[in-house]
Amino acid sequence: MRSQFATYDSRRCTRCAQLYDECSNKSHKGGRPTEVERLVKLRANGSGYRDPEMKGSFALFIAAWHGKDECVELMLSNMTKWDVAAQKTDGWTALSAAARNGHLKCVKLLIGHMYRSHIEMKTCEGKTAYEWAKERGHTQCVDLFSKLQKLDKELWNEMLYCSQRPTEVERLVKLGANGSGYKRPNVRLLPRLASLLSLRLPLSFPFSLFSS
Repeated sequence: MRSQFATYDSRRCTRCAQLYDECSNKSHKGGRPTEVERLVKLRANGSGYRDPEMKGSFALFIAAWHGKDECVELMLSNMTKWDVAAQKTDGWTALSAAARNGHLKCVKLLIGHMYRSHIEMKTCEGKTAYEWAKERGHTQCVDLFSKLQKLDKELWNEMLYCSQRPTEVERLVKLGANGSGYKRPNVRLLPRLASLLSLRLPLSFPFSLFSS
């Protein structure tokens, strides 16, 4: 059952399985922060074990589904962005789960640890996390996703139509704009951003978005 751990050493495999068991326990519904913290300190990974009987479900997904933001934050501390973007066999990610159930703090935490392309991942129903939040009427989550889209479009317009002002580009990037976040057919923005590399701007998603 636990053969999914081929890439992990045996002790780490056990910790990942224990972390999943902790989060999937019906009595805990997403995990107890103290126990999750203990396992994370032992290098347990929130997507390290996939339950074959639950469509490849994993600990981070369950914690996000139940809105256990403290447990989600603890697990994120030792996960890569690719780990956070893990998908179940039906395409669901931890972000999709949090957005679908309207857990705003979990959504903020997860977005801050994901590449923009991963935020746009779709479930088997063909819906992104933003679309799930919108369908379920979670307005705060919808507003957050909309804010990201607006910033991306502003950056795109700045680079394509305006004078490519370094100060304005820096401002937008610090607010959360991403150079590959807004796309138009046959138009590529990243080559234009390359001309501003001397600014050494961080193109990954910054946490400063959530400071306001």
